[in-house]
Formats: sequence, C-alpha cells, structure tokens
Amino acid sequence: MRRRRMADSELDEIQIVRRENRKLKQQISQLRKQISRIDVDRFQNLKELLDAQDRQDAEEAAARRQAELDRAWECWDCRQGTLKLSIIERRDGVWYNRYCQECGKRTKLQRYNDKVKN
Repeated sequence: MRRRRMADSELDEIQIVRRENRKLKQQISQLRKQISRIDVDRFQNLKELLDAQDRQDAEEAAARRQAELDRAWECWDCRQGTLKLSIIERRDGVWYNRYCQECGKRTKLQRYNDKVKN
C-alpha cells in the first residue's frame, strides 16, 4: 500500500507540530534537571524566610490601618488623643459616645446601630 501524497500546507503543519513537540520535550528535560539540582535545605530556609516576610507584611498593613483610624478619630480639642467608642446599654436601648483618653472630651450620647464605625 502506498502512502498518500501530502500537500505542502499539510507538511508545513506537521513540521510545525513536530518542532513544537521537540522544544517542549527539551524544556521538560531542562526543568527536571533544575528540580534535581535544588538543595532541599536551602528550599526550606527560603520557605521560612518567605513566611516571615508575609507575617511582617501583614503586621505592617495592620499598623497602617490602625494609624489611618487614629488619624480619622483624632480628638478635635487637644489633637493628641483619639476618640474611643464607648457603648452603653440602657433600658431604652443601646447608646454610644466617643471620648478622648488625653483630655477627657466626650461627644453627645447617640443611639447605637450597625452603621457606627470604629
């Protein structure tokens, strides 16, 4: 049985696929060699360093958020303290006010709801 003759476009496509396949096989072998060369102890140390860096980044982000909140709730009178939220439960409902720990300034008593920030 004879092989059928292929058109030039079919040959080009087959050659392209073969070339891609060859390049992928080379890439796989290179990556396998790189993986085999990795020092396991060094990798463990790198993982620990990355975990420590992630923890440090999270702490810095929390500190930044806290600093932004402190600036937003700065005392209007003394400009040194921050206004802290104080929730008071009474018979007629839940109320809140804010007070400064530095100068003792207090805001008026208001009804507490879910939209209250801080």
